[in-house]
Amino acid sequence: MRKIVSLFLSVAVISIFGILHDSFASTVKIGAAVSLTGRFAREGKFTRDGYLLWEKVVNQNGGLKIGKKRYKVKIVYYDDESNPTKSARLYEKLITDDKVIGLLGPYSSGITIPTSSIAEKYKIPMVEAEGASDKIFSRGYKFVFATLPLASNYFRNILGLMTKIPGGPKNIAIVHSDAAFDTALAKGIVKWARSYNLKIVSNIEYTRGSTDLSTIIIKLKMKKPDAIIVTGHSHENLMFLRQAAEGQLRTKFLAFSSGVQSADFRKTAGKLSEGLFANANWVATLPTKGKLFGTAADYAKLFKKTFGYEPPYQSAEATAAAIAIGKAIENTGNFNPIAIRNNLRKLKLKTFYGYLHFNKNGSYSGSPVAIQVQQGKICTVYPLSVATCKPIYPIPSWSK
Repeated sequence: MRKIVSLFLSVAVISIFGILHDSFASTVKIGAAVSLTGRFAREGKFTRDGYLLWEKVVNQNGGLKIGKKRYKVKIVYYDDESNPTKSARLYEKLITDDKVIGLLGPYSSGITIPTSSIAEKYKIPMVEAEGASDKIFSRGYKFVFATLPLASNYFRNILGLMTKIPGGPKNIAIVHSDAAFDTALAKGIVKWARSYNLKIVSNIEYTRGSTDLSTIIIKLKMKKPDAIIVTGHSHENLMFLRQAAEGQLRTKFLAFSSGVQSADFRKTAGKLSEGLFANANWVATLPTKGKLFGTAADYAKLFKKTFGYEPPYQSAEATAAAIAIGKAIENTGNFNPIAIRNNLRKLKLKTFYGYLHFNKNGSYSGSPVAIQVQQGKICTVYPLSVATCKPIYPIPSWSK
């Protein structure tokens, strides 16, 4: 009986979306709710700009080729105000009112978790670029895909780098917020530390939104770890950096989950950013290339020309998400969301971002590279196959 019902629903979906798109003339609608206001407004803008660039370039090239026709792309946007509940309602609106055939994700794991449930409920494929929590992909969902690695694998190359540095760190302190994504990152660090025989001497959690981390700074000074890894959103990481400098916290290796990768963070931090490590899902110096945008450097040049600032990895992975769903729609040759989902499952595509391919649970098969700030700019330090400079270790003292 269940199989009969499922078959009936699939046929109904094909019929409904066929009728809808006969009336849509030559436009394909894809939906996204992004944080344009609220605490994630900064990263939300990065995400939206990544989507917008894909839309612009695709349409300049004649649109998506679906069957024998070409269709212009229209991304329908809403501002979720950095609110998970509102975001979920907006994604439902995109599906039921705006009649989109595919979805691009919001910003942050905390918002992606509930919104991906909406995609699954209505069986509309979502390719998200800004939610890495393992929880997103541990629920058995079939309609959710990502262009960034799982949080549990985020710091794999940072810890791998530690083992390659002569006389490198032997022990690590972790500082993380209680947010879903940051907690998942911390668990991943513990996993990979064990794999690399690195000792965890401290694992400190703080309440998301805290404005004073001085107590944590004192605890870390007592532990004297070789390396400190901080997982939080950009504004929290900047706060930790400033308070660590004020408290004269000394360590040989300081890494952050986010912020360091963007030029405005480094500009705000000034000399305090020198020597900082981070992971990045994408940098403009990667030897990657695709049909639509050319090389990673080509993409960076076009992005800056379009928006007036250097593309952070959030923008690049957002563009990659749009490339993925667009290519799946073209490969499908029709507007059936289930068929589009099936094409995403088997997608194998070379792009400016890297090789787009998804694991069985929809997660991304790639992993971030390790970067370091040197002379105010970021360079790749690991893996060695893509490194553009050698790591500086120990990092400079605050006075220098």
